[in-house]
Amino acid sequence: MTIKKKALYIVSSLIITVLALSYFFRDKLFQAQAHRLVVKNYLNDPESAQFRKDYQSKIDKTVWCGEFNAKNRMGGMVGFTKYIVYLEDSDKPESVLNEIFIEKEASVDDINKEMSEAAVFRKKWNTFCQ
Repeated sequence: MTIKKKALYIVSSLIITVLALSYFFRDKLFQAQAHRLVVKNYLNDPESAQFRKDYQSKIDKTVWCGEFNAKNRMGGMVGFTKYIVYLEDSDKPESVLNEIFIEKEASVDDINKEMSEAAVFRKKWNTFCQ
């Protein structure tokens, strides 16, 4: 085999490997962005969204957990808030199949309620995000 043929073989192999790897990781990268789009669709000012500590649940691969910060209606940043996103259809972040749960502070009325929004969120967070 000549040097040109060997070089062509090596380059072709590298190109095929890179294409195969990019196809394999494409879904992972898209999913990592899709859950953020679900959160942004929920916000008043999606462009102001900041994310941190976001990760895919070890319990259920359709669940993403993390924290976001964004501007409220008055234009002030509200502070980082925990979220849980169920990505049933990662190809369509605006899909009604996708669900989002946002951490809420417990109110005085919630203290005696076993299944308040805050309690439901905590239970989901402890199940999927710990």
